[in-house]
Amino acid sequence: MSEEYRVLGYRWVNMVMYVLVAFMAGLAFMTLAPLLEVMAERWSVGFGTVSSLLSIFGIFMVLLSIPTGYVTDRLGFKLPVAIGGSLLALGIIGRTAAGSFGLFTLVTIVAGVGWGIMWSPVGSLAATWFPHREIGLASSLWPAGLLAGMAVGSLTAIPVMLQFGWNTMWLIYGVVAAVIAVLAWVLMRARPPVPPDPRPPFPPAGVLEGIKQTMNRPNIALQYAVFAAVGSLAVAPSILPPMLIAKGVAPPLAGLVSGLLLIGGMVGTLVVPPLAFGRRRTRAALLAASVLGPLFFIAIFYAPVAGGGVGLVSVLSFVFGFCMASVMAISPGVGQVQPGVNPGNAGILMGVFLTSIGIGITIYPILTGILTESAGVLAAAWLLTVLPLLSLIVVYLFVPEPALPQGGPPGK
Repeated sequence: MSEEYRVLGYRWVNMVMYVLVAFMAGLAFMTLAPLLEVMAERWSVGFGTVSSLLSIFGIFMVLLSIPTGYVTDRLGFKLPVAIGGSLLALGIIGRTAAGSFGLFTLVTIVAGVGWGIMWSPVGSLAATWFPHREIGLASSLWPAGLLAGMAVGSLTAIPVMLQFGWNTMWLIYGVVAAVIAVLAWVLMRARPPVPPDPRPPFPPAGVLEGIKQTMNRPNIALQYAVFAAVGSLAVAPSILPPMLIAKGVAPPLAGLVSGLLLIGGMVGTLVVPPLAFGRRRTRAALLAASVLGPLFFIAIFYAPVAGGGVGLVSVLSFVFGFCMASVMAISPGVGQVQPGVNPGNAGILMGVFLTSIGIGITIYPILTGILTESAGVLAAAWLLTVLPLLSLIVVYLFVPEPALPQGGPPGK
């Protein structure tokens, strides 16, 4: 066991940079959604074809999260995050020169590969740089950057395009992304010079070995929680505006109401995990968010919008995002402090979580699209309500409050 250990303040520099890269990822993803109709008209392709661009991100998350976690446990978190951030920046800047739908799809694939490899390294970052008592919280902060980027992309894409034009819009976003990517290369440090806790050496685990070591009953149950929460967050911004517009809400205002759920999600990831882990009430927070989030969401579809009703709908949208993002943030943090999780397998475990999230991002749009076409938007809304509500049962039965010891991770 190492006799020298020290908690370094630089761990927060690493975490802030990772959150900024997550912001860039959210920007790359959500700047597409408001512009799908524009792209369909620009290149004379079907809306369904253009919408498939969004699935590219989820597909690469599913394909690459676990392999990247395996590599991260051997090389440290910096290299995959910095490479992923660079590919995201290249993909955004490349949209400036994409003169056809085929070229735009190609640069989106480049960004999608970057998206796929940048997420699971946060598990290694938390496990190697943070003391054991902080690992849960450190593993829960990254969604704040993702949702902030999604909110900025959702709310600014159309105004920036109208103000500066198509190519200049992507150049502006690309420059922001490039600056973040360069800072990631310069400021991130792969491993601390000494561990933050007294701990034995943890050799990197193989993929199957790492999954076997980490996937106890709570971690298996938490895969459903993140699948349901992130799937609903990913789809809700696309079905809320048409419903509100059909009720007479002006399109810009409908877009703003939809964007509020992302802002609520960002606030939720900043507020709830520190309180939940600090007071050791993570299970209670998961249970409460799993109930309140879906109920506030379905209430949006029954709330009146005439008169001052838009204000009520805005509050419901904000609280829905606040709750669902809290589930997304807390679940991996709870997973990282389970028995058997250590710096040798933390990247693989986070890869499993991100694979579940990627499946949600990929499957939910397909399910809601089919249901919307066959039974209407309200039926799709109920699907997005019932599936996250089931997390209440799963968490209640299988996820106890984790022990958060003050020392280092348990030995082998």
